[in-house]
Amino acid sequence: MALMEKGHECPECREEEPIAPILFLGLGGMLAFFSFAFWIVTFVAEPGMLPLAAGMTVVGGGMMAYGWYLISQRKKRKLKAHQAAVEKAKCDYCGGQNDPGTTKCQFCGAPLF
Repeated sequence: MALMEKGHECPECREEEPIAPILFLGLGGMLAFFSFAFWIVTFVAEPGMLPLAAGMTVVGGGMMAYGWYLISQRKKRKLKAHQAAVEKAKCDYCGGQNDPGTTKCQFCGAPLF
C-alpha cells in the first residue's frame, strides 16, 4: 500500500468501513472459540457432541474466512480506485504527475483529459 500514505485526501479512502466484514469476523471468531467447549465435552464425557462441535468449528471458521475475504476485496478495490485517480492526473505529453482535479499540466501546460 505504498500509494496510500497517511493523511492523503482522496474521496475513495475516506469511506466508512462496512459493518459486514466486522460482523463475520467477530461472530465467526466467537462461534469457533465457543466450539472448543463442545470439543472438550466430546472428548471427556459425551461423544455424541462431536457433530455439534465440528459443525460449530467449521461454520465459525468459514465465517471468519469470509470476513477476511470481504476485507481483502475492499482493500483491493480501494487501491485500484486510488491508482486510477493517480493515473488520471498523469500528463500524456510529458508524464508529469499533477494534482487530481487540475485541467492543465503544471510542468508543460498541456491539457489533461
